[in-house]
Amino acid sequence: MKKALHTLLSLIICVALVACVLPLRAQAYEPTYPVPNLTGNKAIDMVSVAKSQIGYGEDANGGTAYGAWMTEQSMLIGQYYDFTYKDWCSAFFCWVADHAGIARGIVFSTLSASVNVLFGAMVLAGATVHYETNYTPQCGDFVFYSYNGYEMGHCAITDGSGNYIHANVANTVVERTDNSVYHMSLGAYFYPVCYVTPNYGGTGNVSVLYDRDVPTIVDYGVSMLTNAGFTVYVTAVDNMAIARASFEVWSKENGKDDVKTYAGTPSGTNFSCTVNPAEHGGSWGEYLMNVTVYDPMGNNTMLSEYAVYVPPNETNPPTISNVIVSDVTSDGFTITCVVADDTAVRRVRVPAWTQEGGTNDLYWHEAAINGNTASVTIPTSAYNGAAGTYLAQIYAYDGAENMSYYDNISVNVPGKAGMGPTIENVTVLPAAQGFTVNANVSTNCTGGNLQVIENGVNVYQFTPVLNGTMLTCSPTLNAAQSNVFYSFVLTAFDANGNSTEYVGDYIPSAVTLLKADLDGDGRTTDSDAFLALQAAAGKMQLTDAQILAADMDNNGVITPMDARLMYRKAAGLDA
Repeated sequence: MKKALHTLLSLIICVALVACVLPLRAQAYEPTYPVPNLTGNKAIDMVSVAKSQIGYGEDANGGTAYGAWMTEQSMLIGQYYDFTYKDWCSAFFCWVADHAGIARGIVFSTLSASVNVLFGAMVLAGATVHYETNYTPQCGDFVFYSYNGYEMGHCAITDGSGNYIHANVANTVVERTDNSVYHMSLGAYFYPVCYVTPNYGGTGNVSVLYDRDVPTIVDYGVSMLTNAGFTVYVTAVDNMAIARASFEVWSKENGKDDVKTYAGTPSGTNFSCTVNPAEHGGSWGEYLMNVTVYDPMGNNTMLSEYAVYVPPNETNPPTISNVIVSDVTSDGFTITCVVADDTAVRRVRVPAWTQEGGTNDLYWHEAAINGNTASVTIPTSAYNGAAGTYLAQIYAYDGAENMSYYDNISVNVPGKAGMGPTIENVTVLPAAQGFTVNANVSTNCTGGNLQVIENGVNVYQFTPVLNGTMLTCSPTLNAAQSNVFYSFVLTAFDANGNSTEYVGDYIPSAVTLLKADLDGDGRTTDSDAFLALQAAAGKMQLTDAQILAADMDNNGVITPMDARLMYRKAAGLDA
């Protein structure tokens, strides 16, 4: 009883809804013309029913019986759309299909009066789409037209004998032999995009009429990107199918005045199109696009303003000039420079590292570009707050990824309050009676101390000499024996008593010196010859490495002759 009551109420509601629409049929637009008897050949019947309406025109307000009929059909499936005063070429063919006995879902769709939806419904029902330009249309084939070569804006049906039946051409149903249409409001001709042979033998898919699910975009991107253009693709899925995709593209330079719409080329669930900058005034730089995918019923999803950068066609790298280092504090420093290019400098990057850490602590920093000026601040926090010497370079890139660089930026960064001076570039060289320690220190260094431990037992203290940022100490030691081992601690301190230590060692027997270079400075001088003469006279003892370097005649003994040969070499008389 309850079920019967529910059915009765549903019927009353449906009748009431239809009654609300039926008065539309009483308006001024002309009733449809009588249709011919059907033959049972679906293609022939589609064409004959369409031809039976030739001459029908819309009323003064743009209304048609076909649009009103579409509105009623939408009500009968439980959803209301008013198609009465819409563009009606696709509504007309839905009406024709229904009156030609074509199963709903093969051509018919009530969710929209859109030409694109009509196309999608046919494809989903198994229609064959012919994009080839040499295709000969057959009786019952549909023709889809576009004014820009991409978006479908009009449709017609052909009898296969060179005749085309159109609706909504000059507000009328007409038959023409010219396979193009002039759209008065756009002031442009519409030309064929493709021919579609509907699956007239199919059973249709009525469920698509109720579909509300929008497609889901699962992937998108750009490939083959060069200064000659790019290919953009989108992949989507839907509960029914993906009917098509459109790509609305414009250059950022020209804005939406430059917009062009491309139809995606299908490959399964993937759609793609190729964009040529020549179609956009040759503009390079950033391009924006709206990518929209549609299912057969017109439900759609948009990827909004996806951006891609097209490089210019040029090979000259940028120039870098007027490099200035400023605002040097314990927290960091700022580098500014002037950059210029034939087109524009797109990116400036600055690698920086501490001299003490070397390139092991190298970090890249992105500079801000304002007009022709690039600026970047290098924070010491990126380097654990280290003070001392920082090294940096500048790399500038234009839109075509042409690159130039500027080298040899050196910055002495002071330490923070409470931190000792930095110690860098420590070198240990043999000396006449021991060794020499050299080290670079930061500008806040005011002095230092060198502690030397001999064989882990004897401890000696020495005071280095500070000359600018160089701390040097040459302790006098008994460094002649091969079994001697020295370790040392070099300490640098500032005026506030903050200090930093460097620990190293020196093993005389492990040192290798060049011939005639007793002091290890890499060259032969009178000083080396004098050391050899002192050793020959027994006034000083050389290390094992120094003995090998001083033995000029290779007889195993250091004599005045060795010293004489070294003097000659220092004077350039001997090689």
